[in-house]
This record gives sequence, C-alpha cells and structure tokens, in this order.
Amino acid sequence: MKFVTLDTETTGVPGKDGNIEDLQILEFRAIIEDTNNLLAYNDIPKYNRIIRHEQYTGGAFAINLNARIFKILADRETYKRGQERDDYDKHHGIIGISDLANDFFQFLYPHFCKPENDEFTKGLIDFKQAPFVITPAGKNFDAFDRNFIKLIPKWDQYVNLRHRTIDPTSMYIDWQNDDAPPGLGECLNRAGIIKAVSHCAVEDCWDTLQVIRGEYSVKKHWMK
Repeated sequence: MKFVTLDTETTGVPGKDGNIEDLQILEFRAIIEDTNNLLAYNDIPKYNRIIRHEQYTGGAFAINLNARIFKILADRETYKRGQERDDYDKHHGIIGISDLANDFFQFLYPHFCKPENDEFTKGLIDFKQAPFVITPAGKNFDAFDRNFIKLIPKWDQYVNLRHRTIDPTSMYIDWQNDDAPPGLGECLNRAGIIKAVSHCAVEDCWDTLQVIRGEYSVKKHWMK
C-alpha cells in the first residue's frame, strides 16, 4: 500500500466561525510511504516547499511559531530580481501558492503513475482532473490541514485525495484512561519513540510515519 503523510504550517488557526480564508499556508511538506518497501529517512521520497504570498495575515502566536519561515522569506527580498532570487528560491524550496498544486503533482506522478510518453517530462500535459488518487495520513489532518489544502488554486485539478484518512492518534488510544485521543507527542511516547514534536512540517510527517509504522507488525483479528 502507498500513502502520503501530509502536514502544513499556516499563519493561524480557524476562528470560532471556522473561517480560514484570511489565513495562508506557509509550509507544505509530504512523505510518500510504500508499506512493501520501507525506506530510511534519507532515502524516502520527501517534498518540501515554503509558500510565497503577496501579503501575509494571521495570528500572532502562529506567526511567532513560524519565525524561521518568515526569516527565509524576508531575506529573499535582499536579492535582486532575476537569477540571484531564482537561485535563492531554488535553494530554499520557495514557490508561489498558485504553483503549488502543479509542483506537488510533479513530485507525486513518478511514484503513482508511469509516464506514457515524453510529453510529461516536458511539462506539457495539463490535466482537468488528477489521474490518480492518494490516501492522506496525518495528525488532525481532516480537521485542520485538509481545509487549508482546499484553498490551494487548482488543487483538485492535479491532486485527488481520498476522503478516508490515516490518523495515527486513533491507533494509540488508551480506552480505559484517556479522555480524548492523544496528541502526536504522546503517540511517539507510546510507540517508544522519544522525540519532541518539532513543528517543522517534514519532521512532523516523519514522526507521523514512524508512529504509523509501529502498527505494521500488529496482526489484526481479521488478517489471515
């Protein structure tokens, strides 16, 4: 089975009314997992992008939490437009929000489809609908990340996410003592992985994957 752990860093969290239209994705990262070919961190396919916007709005806590990202974006302005800035963007994985869907598709395509001709490698194919479906995985993905992802321009044109999500928190519930599903940090502890949650999206993706991998060897009652 193949699935994709997804995580985002944003400029804020939904308000009481659930509105997120004034907020933005700052960082978008993913890891592709193949349960029939488990790879180490250095070898596994990873996606890492910092997202550029014309203006940024959000909450003070989220903006302070993501000071690292804003420092990279601010330093970008010290480079003149042209090759210097292009090189800076390439080095830090910076792209505009309007380019994210297609760029992520280019990352996914070789792992989920075999190119039928050379037109794909030339970037000439423009899909009206994603030609494959991926299963997303992530802590609190449905309640948080999926809602932000829906705002990405042309997302549905290039990426088709299943509605069913792999959420590691449900795998580590203590049904006798927990009042609610545990957070990722507690899941790591219960899986025997001692590591602080970093709030760096690609590392959160890896932590999520490590927790999920802890379940691979468990034989369920319905498995023969």
